[in-house]
Amino acid sequence: MKNNLLFISPEKPDLSGTGLQKRIHSILLCLKNQFNIFGFFIGDIDIQSSLFKDIKSIPTPIVYQDYNGFKRLVLSIFSKYPEYVRDYLIPNLSQIISDWNHINFDIIWLERLMMAPLANHFTKSKVIIDLDDIEGKKIFQVLKYKNKPTKISPWFWYPMIEAFRLKRYENKILKTKYAKTVSNVNDYKELRKQQYPSVFLVENKLDLSYYFKYDRSESKNKTIILTGLFDYFPNRDAFYFFYNKIWPLVKKCNQEIKWLIVGKNDKIPVHNIEKKEPQIKFTGWVKDIRPYLNSANISIIPLRIGGGTRYKILESIAMGVPVVSTSIGADGLPDELKQYVKVADEPEDFAYKIINLLENNTKLDMSLSSILDYKMLLPQINNIFKDFE
Repeated sequence: MKNNLLFISPEKPDLSGTGLQKRIHSILLCLKNQFNIFGFFIGDIDIQSSLFKDIKSIPTPIVYQDYNGFKRLVLSIFSKYPEYVRDYLIPNLSQIISDWNHINFDIIWLERLMMAPLANHFTKSKVIIDLDDIEGKKIFQVLKYKNKPTKISPWFWYPMIEAFRLKRYENKILKTKYAKTVSNVNDYKELRKQQYPSVFLVENKLDLSYYFKYDRSESKNKTIILTGLFDYFPNRDAFYFFYNKIWPLVKKCNQEIKWLIVGKNDKIPVHNIEKKEPQIKFTGWVKDIRPYLNSANISIIPLRIGGGTRYKILESIAMGVPVVSTSIGADGLPDELKQYVKVADEPEDFAYKIINLLENNTKLDMSLSSILDYKMLLPQINNIFKDFE
């Protein structure tokens, strides 16, 4: 008889969605044969996928809080939670959870740090908090590159206060008895070194069958590709870093190169850039990333801010596309995958590696690609359950 597992997440599984949605997809594929899964996906009550038809999605009327600017500033001073967590403290959530008391949940899986406060509601269940990446580290990288208001303005201090509050809260969660998981090998080693209890590695993996079944016969035409959600500041910063510092060097070496930017981009002046740079093409959000990756010679990851392990890299490798990345973009990759990624942090070196791959028409040896598959997560996830015994 299967045990009951309640999976609570800010997003639902979706292969065409964010990195978090793809991670949820892979984790649920591993869990669905071991447990009766009840899925609570905040803001979404429907999982439109035949893969997860056995998951009992819990329909829930959510009432969101709406904070104006002044209230956010006051809460930053007096609330015990950082904004990253506070935005998910839905007022009616405690009542919703109490309505589930008739179900005996053996395991509670909380996806990301913002779900951690819910652990207090489940005193009789084993709790897993999937942190994925270390937010306290990433938030200070954001502050390094994000434009700040004048120091006279309270909004100069607000991000600094929130950054320290987030780091402090994350450290508090790391010290709890709950099982905590991260996807980055280096983060895992560092947390173990600091002797935080019950920390486990659950890497980012893919449903390889989804990528391998795609027809890859299309010819490539000297195209580099950058993918991501560009409303998200680290991805937007990566775009501008490449556009301002690296793209001019690439064009100087090869005038025929095209640059494809795939993903939602509401905060980038798309039309102005495309008019000025005819070799650059923005697609906006796409349902299926595979045809765009398939058309590219090289995938670029010019990130200066980041945590976890980039799905951009994993998807590129799965589609047979070589990768050029900054060291932050490639941080935490398993050793077996590092051979697929050329790492460069300086603009000149980054541009050189792109040109070199193009001129040599480099193709990937896919013999080790099986290490990308979600089935590789099973032993890692089972290590958590063994610790509960």
